[in-house]
Amino acid sequence: MNDVRKTIAVFAYDFPHRKTQEFLTHLYLHDYGHDVVVLAAPFKKLDLGTVNLPQTAKINHIKPVDTKELCEKFGFSYYAVDHDDALEIAKIVEDHHLEIAFIAGARILKAPVIDLFATGVVNFHPGPLPETAGLDSFHYAIKNDSYPGITAHFINTKVDEGALIEFFQLDVMPHDSFEIMEENLFTLQISAFQSLLTKGLEFQSVPINRPFKNQPMTLEEKEQVVAGFGAWRDKLVRKQGLIAAVEAGDIEAVQSCVNADTVNDTLNKSGWTALSVAVHNQHREMAEYLLQIGADVNATNIKGTSVLMYAKTKLLNQGQGGYDLLDMLVAHGADITHTDVFGKTVVDYTRQAGDEVLAGYFEKQMQKA
Repeated sequence: MNDVRKTIAVFAYDFPHRKTQEFLTHLYLHDYGHDVVVLAAPFKKLDLGTVNLPQTAKINHIKPVDTKELCEKFGFSYYAVDHDDALEIAKIVEDHHLEIAFIAGARILKAPVIDLFATGVVNFHPGPLPETAGLDSFHYAIKNDSYPGITAHFINTKVDEGALIEFFQLDVMPHDSFEIMEENLFTLQISAFQSLLTKGLEFQSVPINRPFKNQPMTLEEKEQVVAGFGAWRDKLVRKQGLIAAVEAGDIEAVQSCVNADTVNDTLNKSGWTALSVAVHNQHREMAEYLLQIGADVNATNIKGTSVLMYAKTKLLNQGQGGYDLLDMLVAHGADITHTDVFGKTVVDYTRQAGDEVLAGYFEKQMQKA
């Protein structure tokens, strides 16, 4: 974590609000070495039209505490300010030397406010982006057969776009209900917030390409989604089991449940394919089997990290030799010249780690290609 003490802004609501309370309480209970300034928007009655909710089970929660009262107890700087008031927020940003903000409760922020924060404004969207952009994100995750989770991203002026920092995939249990999974997604936002704070306040990010946002679902559409929840959940549990088997090197278990149609579709929490997981764990026999049934040797995650980049990690600074797994990937067409979204190749990352021997190996392979 960065040792330099900084001040962070938190967009929140100036009234009792569960997410606001959870975020602020978490900041108070854990010493991240940062001061906190809360920008709390007053209550506004919004015309949301008809809220379409199918009849499902309900989880009750204790009413949250008023936000101002919380901040007084926690010793946080507190400002009741409309989130559209760029002039007033600009004064607060200047007075407290604010560079980054996190959203614990806010309506759509506009460019004059977003642009006040040099590092950016971080949001936690309850679903993968861009697939679940807009309202009803959990329903769209089910409808689109997507992994459930939280997307931490820098926002821009388009709803649920901006730049991806990290996706936090939700663990799914075989008997999770629709309501339990929704609740787990809420608490995962807190875990994602904690994870980012422990890493410091400088995040690498990649642009999110969102050509459109989803329209709110009708009641009938939501009922259809809920009806298919069980099958979707069971499929996720099977995928989790497959990734666990790949990580463990249990080739018999993998052979029994993965085939040419699914080998490139099963991803772990970081967006790695089964092959990426296998090579990262140096499971040569597993990798060979996956390649035989059609695993993509040049698959990448959203940040452009390639199979070969994952394969080199546990070999770094281990001395010369033991490169048979790398030899196999190269023989199957792994692209050594591939660059990720940060413009770096596997050679760049190897040299960055100080392993000139392994960097030399990759350079020789480039010459042979």
